[in-house]
Amino acid sequence: MNSLFELFNTAFSSNVGQRSLEIFLNLSPIWVPIAIFEMFWPTWVNYVRAEFFFKQKYKTLEIKLPKEMMKSPLAMELFLTTLHQTGGEGTWYDKFWLGKTRPWFSLEIVSIEGVVRFFIWTREGMRQFIESSLYAQFQGIEVYDVPDYSMGVHHDPESMNIWAAEIMLTKPDPYPIKTYIDYGLDKDPKEEFKVDPLAPFLEFLGSVGFNQQIWLQIIIRAHKAERKKGGMRMKFVDALKEDSQKIINEILIRDPKTKVSGKPDKDGKVARITLTKGEEEIVSSIERNMTKQQFDVGIRTLYIAKKENFSPGNISGL
Repeated sequence: MNSLFELFNTAFSSNVGQRSLEIFLNLSPIWVPIAIFEMFWPTWVNYVRAEFFFKQKYKTLEIKLPKEMMKSPLAMELFLTTLHQTGGEGTWYDKFWLGKTRPWFSLEIVSIEGVVRFFIWTREGMRQFIESSLYAQFQGIEVYDVPDYSMGVHHDPESMNIWAAEIMLTKPDPYPIKTYIDYGLDKDPKEEFKVDPLAPFLEFLGSVGFNQQIWLQIIIRAHKAERKKGGMRMKFVDALKEDSQKIINEILIRDPKTKVSGKPDKDGKVARITLTKGEEEIVSSIERNMTKQQFDVGIRTLYIAKKENFSPGNISGL
C-alpha cells in the first residue's frame, strides 16, 4: 500500500501529473456544465411536468350502467382503445420545456358503504370525447359530472384505520393475465351460459358495511417506446415489444434473427421441440396481446373505515 501511494505522489509531482491537472482544470468550462446538466436534468423535468400537471383542470365522471347490458366485453375493449392517446408531447420543446405529457386516465370502481359506483377520472378537455365514445358503444348508459369522491374523505388516525396497496404482477410485463377471451366471452354466449369474472368482486364490494369505503383505481396511459437504446440519449425502443419477443424466443428456443426454433445438435441439425399446452397458451396470448393497443398501467386499492367498523377480512377480500 505504501508503494502505491509513493507511485501516485511521484506521478503527481512529475511534469506529467501537473500537466494532466492543468488540462483537467482548463477543460472545466466544458465538463462542469455537462456534469451539472446530468445532475439536475431529472429534477428540471420533474419540476416542469408537475407545474403542467397542476395547471390542468380535471373531471370525475360517474358511469351509471343500464339494468341490462347485452353487449360483450369487446365493446369495452373498443372504448378503451379510444383512450390510447399519444398526443401532447410530440416535440422536445413541449415535453422537456413546457412539461407536457400525454393524457392518462383513472378507471375506478368504488364501494361507499356497500353502494358500488364506477368512475373515470380525466382531464377536463377529454370529457366530451369520453362521453361520446361511451355512448357509441353502450346505448342506455348515463354519464354524470360529479365531485371527486376522494376529496370528501379525510383520514383521522385517531378514529380511522386505513390499508392501501399497489397491485404488482408476479412475472414480467409481457406474461399475459386472463382476459374475457380466456373466459370465452368473446363468443357472445347465451346469457345463461355467461361467466362474469368480475361478479365475485362486485358482490364483495356490495357487502361493505357502514362507515367503510373500498377504492380500486386502475391508472392507464398509452404505451410508447421510451427505453433508451444502448445508453443513447436520443434513441428509444419499445421495451414491452422487445421483452415479449425475448420471452417467446426463450420458450421456443428460437434464434432471434432466423426465427428457427429448436436447439442444434452436434451435426448442426435443429431438433424439433415439443411445447406443453401451457407454453403454447403463453406464446399465443403474448402474440395476441402485442397486436392490441398497449397501455402503461398501475393498479392501486384502498380500504378505509372507522376503527370500530374496520374489518381485516375485507383486506383478504381485496
